[in-house]
Amino acid sequence: MTYAGREERLIFNPARNEWFTLSAYLFDVRYGNVDIEYLVNTELGNREAARAQVDMYAGALGRIPAVLLSKLQWVLIFAGSHPISANVAGPDPRIPGSEGRIFIPAQFGADLIHRGWIEEVFIHEGAHVSLDNDHLYAPGWRAAQVMDRGFISDYARDFPNHEDVAESILPWFALRYFPERLSNIDRLKIRAAIPNRLAYFDEQGFDMSPYRRAM
Repeated sequence: MTYAGREERLIFNPARNEWFTLSAYLFDVRYGNVDIEYLVNTELGNREAARAQVDMYAGALGRIPAVLLSKLQWVLIFAGSHPISANVAGPDPRIPGSEGRIFIPAQFGADLIHRGWIEEVFIHEGAHVSLDNDHLYAPGWRAAQVMDRGFISDYARDFPNHEDVAESILPWFALRYFPERLSNIDRLKIRAAIPNRLAYFDEQGFDMSPYRRAM
């Protein structure tokens, strides 16, 4: 981790559909071949407090599969208790507002860490950032949705054009890479609910490092 100074940035928050100016401490963190910039709002304290915030999340984010980090550029941490959200990386990240970003309200993030759910949420949001633009409207994904006739969760069902990929990637990851952590019933439920989506993910050749497929 490298401290990179303090700046003001104009940021678009898709969860609120608005632009805002963020006064932030900047930290650069490298994950393999990916460099990610953390921006910590100065309202959370001084430089040392900001670094402590980055330390809280940097390790967990680095544990998600490489493909889900591939288009992530910024992580923004600021005061708040509403859910973590993400900005889908656009086809040209040089266009303002199309950078791949994850927004972490500090109070909500701390609660996820306490509950032990932060990696699962990062997988979901990483899918929004790095997969949605290429897969949500892909013909193969749309065909898989139709053939499956259902969804893995109510959230995916209620928002099929926004949440289906992000909701489906985690059970696929668990089933293919950590099946021993699932009960027999859960494995059967996943296979029954989204067999064609599972096959679609299987065919993509995602870089899932550092993980090795179990089945």
